[in-house]
Amino acid sequence: IIHVGEIDNTEDYYSLFDVFILPSYREGFPTVVLEASSMELPIITTRSTGCIDSIVENKTGVFTEITAIDIYSKIQFYINNPTIAKLHGINGGEFVKENFSQKIIWNDLLKNVYNWLIV
Repeated sequence: IIHVGEIDNTEDYYSLFDVFILPSYREGFPTVVLEASSMELPIITTRSTGCIDSIVENKTGVFTEITAIDIYSKIQFYINNPTIAKLHGINGGEFVKENFSQKIIWNDLLKNVYNWLIV
């Protein structure tokens, strides 16, 4: 584990990772998971609030409990199954493109504003 502090270009760091782990007790919707998924990284995260919607279980990543043993077992799972890790990463990239592209987000925002103005 290397702590680098605040950085401007996260893409450089994501490209160094084999897996992305976000063990969170409480989280809004974790944009960081979408960033990592867009870099085709398999995700290990928790079922805490917004995290639960940031992956598709066993397709783009896996859920973990926040215990050293369970996090370790999920890391070992990806180490022992590199083909699944690669597949989860690719699926995660597609998941982000299909659900969170800039065009989709802007269209949803505009639709909500339009609906708000009509009401």
